[in-house]
Amino acid sequence: MRIALCYIATILIWSTTPLAFKWSIASGYVAGIIGRLLLASACGTLLLLIMRRSPPWNDAARRLYLVGGLSLFLTWYSIGWGMRFIPSGWVSVIFGLTPIMTSVVSALWFNESRPGMVRLGSLLVSVAGLGVFFQHSINLGPDAAWGIAANVLGTFFYAATMVWMKRINAGVNAIVTTTASHSVALLLFSEAGIFTGAAIDAE
Repeated sequence: MRIALCYIATILIWSTTPLAFKWSIASGYVAGIIGRLLLASACGTLLLLIMRRSPPWNDAARRLYLVGGLSLFLTWYSIGWGMRFIPSGWVSVIFGLTPIMTSVVSALWFNESRPGMVRLGSLLVSVAGLGVFFQHSINLGPDAAWGIAANVLGTFFYAATMVWMKRINAGVNAIVTTTASHSVALLLFSEAGIFTGAAIDAE
């Protein structure tokens, strides 16, 4: 039952994320991301209080939180910036490359076996299926190349930092890690907003 709930929650979160980005562009995508991070941090903190679980603060745990926050910051900033130039459906298509990128980074970083042709082929078929599903939104503007490049970069950041967090292997509870990572990302986005001002949300 717990696995099923996690699976459903993951689908709901990642299926609504591109739309949330798109809806927030009118008021500035950074402001939209900060609002989403505030909500996630508040919910996570409340859940930890209910569970009576305190985050560990050893060296490995602190590195894990920092990398997790950096992952959210780099990924969401790149994707949010790029979404100004491409339809939200294409974010899902590009983000579908995550398993491929993760496999490649893991093979290079951990010397794990490279994905075989069957696995690689199945992943490519899945991405192609996403492309077919969202082909109605293929009307791209002249700046679409920038949007696609930014989303590919954001997807790579996500894959690379997930492998980095696995390498840290701090053994921290997933809810603790998620809440702390969102809090770190919130600080990073807030600092970015302060230092760049209105220019960060310029169209």
